[in-house]
Amino acid sequence: MNNSEIWDNDGIQIRFMRNPILEAIVDHKWESKRVYNCAAFRLENIIYLIYRAFGDDNISRLGLAWTKNGTDIDVRLPFHVFEPKEIYEIPSKADSMERTREKGGCEDPPCTVIGSKIFMVYTAYSKFCQ
Repeated sequence: MNNSEIWDNDGIQIRFMRNPILEAIVDHKWESKRVYNCAAFRLENIIYLIYRAFGDDNISRLGLAWTKNGTDIDVRLPFHVFEPKEIYEIPSKADSMERTREKGGCEDPPCTVIGSKIFMVYTAYSKFCQ
């Protein structure tokens, strides 16, 4: 990617022409519907992307992919790297039947690197968190 793909002549950032760089993978039940809200951090010239994935069960989980140039995905794991486990992240059976779209999970995973550790926070979503 060169500067002409990022900035217009007036120095204003422009939308990348090949968006999105990540899309849902229908064959992966945990990310079959949508992927979005990506966090990015760089370690040793590799950009890691932790993204929110929304699958068949309407529960959000976090997936991981990485890229060397920031636009072409080199590796994308076929499994999620973080999933809801706490009671306030997982819908009850009754809530699952009631909600037709999103039912719960983990969202918006910003990350930061401090020293040799990666810190991630996320938003838990369920009826307890509304």
